[in-house]
Amino acid sequence: MRRDHDGRRGRPSRVSDAPQRLGLSESFGRGARPVPARGGCCGTGAVAGDRVGEPASKRGILADGLGRAAPRIAGKDRRVKVVHAIAFAGRRSYGLGAVAGNIVAEQRRAGIDASVWCLDTDTEGADALRDYGLEPAAMRRFKATGPRSLGFSLDMERAARAADAAVIDVFHEHGIWTGVSHVVSSWSRRHRHPTVIAPHGAMAPWALRRSAWKKRLARWGYENANFSGAACFHATSALEYRDFREYGLRCPVACIPNGVKDEWLASTGDGARFRAKYGIEPGRRILLFMGRLTPVKNLVRLVEAWAATGTTARDWVLVLAGAPEFGYEVQLDERIRQLGLGDAVRAVGGIHGQDKRDGFAAAECFVLPSLSEGFGMVLLEAIATGIPAIATTGASWEILPKEDCGWWVAPDADGLAGALAAVFASPPERLAGMGRKARALAERDFAWRNVCRQTGSLYEWLRHGGTVPPFVKLD
Repeated sequence: MRRDHDGRRGRPSRVSDAPQRLGLSESFGRGARPVPARGGCCGTGAVAGDRVGEPASKRGILADGLGRAAPRIAGKDRRVKVVHAIAFAGRRSYGLGAVAGNIVAEQRRAGIDASVWCLDTDTEGADALRDYGLEPAAMRRFKATGPRSLGFSLDMERAARAADAAVIDVFHEHGIWTGVSHVVSSWSRRHRHPTVIAPHGAMAPWALRRSAWKKRLARWGYENANFSGAACFHATSALEYRDFREYGLRCPVACIPNGVKDEWLASTGDGARFRAKYGIEPGRRILLFMGRLTPVKNLVRLVEAWAATGTTARDWVLVLAGAPEFGYEVQLDERIRQLGLGDAVRAVGGIHGQDKRDGFAAAECFVLPSLSEGFGMVLLEAIATGIPAIATTGASWEILPKEDCGWWVAPDADGLAGALAAVFASPPERLAGMGRKARALAERDFAWRNVCRQTGSLYEWLRHGGTVPPFVKLD
């Protein structure tokens, strides 16, 4: 039996209902390497006597250099004030900005004083406000210092260190390896308030290997201090939780999945309009991929699996909707040409807004063949529109076959080919039935209002202590 930080008995740490259905309850606490017995969240920079699992207002990382406890950050008589910090909240952030923007929108509706700090331009910011249904007061934009790709703003740093920033109760960071981490860490050290870090897949082994030398510099420059000072990390899936422990993080982890907007659930799309816009014949059945065209998405392996299915795919077309990165489209185009799939694969570029909704309406199935995913937000959006999905074991979506609303396979040619063959052999009415189950799953387990309730409980625990929230893991 665990005890809370005031000496009272607390509930044993467990995960919430929604993460359990994602497989979190089966995976949390198992399969991680032993964590080094070192101070701090990642084993560096903590004050002696730091106690993992305590609220941030009592933990050593928020004490001064002499080990004196930091003061409580706010009384319980006012609503919590939270800043969600992210390099870019607009469309250039892909799914990351949507997560931050939608959390802010739902939290504001629930009475939390939440806002976004970002480096978007005025045009990008206006698009983001419209996309997430936010009023201008909910977003504070800062001018980037140096190359925008670094994600650093001296103006944001100054704002975080200013005296009036002390009224902010929690900084919730989305994404890592950018200059925003330096800002978040500076704010925490200056005002001795708690921070929550949500890497959103950026600590997966595949992600850590990419541009590893840059990440080593970032760790040395600011990220180690940011990790050490964090009161809590935020995992959106079982795989991400294990990534944290494999990395060596020792701090509490809040296990909270992403959500889907009520407005998205209520929206409709026009599949015929999508077909007409992108020249897809009415008789062709559509398998849709949506996301960045980048190596981690494993699209070369997907088209190889498609070719392996032979003539069973003749009535289908694979639509790739997304912007290319790292020159990956050259390799992908060459492989499509070698396999003779020029007529079977259509790349339509990045799509947003109503185009995106129309794409889901036109598709009979969605595929996310990634080698690694922190959560897979676009897959949630897909099933919420009522279509089944193929996911790989690179993402924590084992719930799909359990609920008979999709496939969960290895990210290799055999696994993907098997799932594709099953899709191609399924009549439209079978896929439509699976799609109805997929939508029911999204409505039941992944509403933003549930995410809002859990994050609100997390912030209150970080502010005032008490019983550990059931979705927070201390081991």
